[in-house]
Amino acid sequence: MNETNYDLQAYFRAGDPNILTKELDELANSSCHKVRRRVAEHRNVSIKTLSALAIDNHPDVRIAVVEHAACNENIMKEIILSSHVDVRFALAENPNLPASILKLLSLDDNPYVSNKANDTLKKIEGITSGQEVIELIIDVVDSCHSKQRGLI
Repeated sequence: MNETNYDLQAYFRAGDPNILTKELDELANSSCHKVRRRVAEHRNVSIKTLSALAIDNHPDVRIAVVEHAACNENIMKEIILSSHVDVRFALAENPNLPASILKLLSLDDNPYVSNKANDTLKKIEGITSGQEVIELIIDVVDSCHSKQRGLI
């Protein structure tokens, strides 16, 4: 069986509504980003696997993580550090994100990302205060420093 057939079978397997979480965990290690994206989209994916996919090297996988209903604020903080503009843009246009994450994205260096985040904030209620954004920035920076020192 060649690699393409395996990837196609794994892709379809990852979309099976009856697949076990353990199998999704295994498929999350696929060399094919389309399979990993499919795992990130699956309703049965574990938070642990979703968190691991948040730092995937392919932007489509990280975008799928952002769009997953179980994606929590800690996972979003991991993704917001992404240097890939498409990932940050996907975050910025998601009205289901906490307002604090959108406020942080409204400060992005990329004008498309910051404008999209501002547009999204205007569409939702409950825009957070500047103090909450500062606290979020501090949390993200502290998390990065802790990871660099091997504390997390």
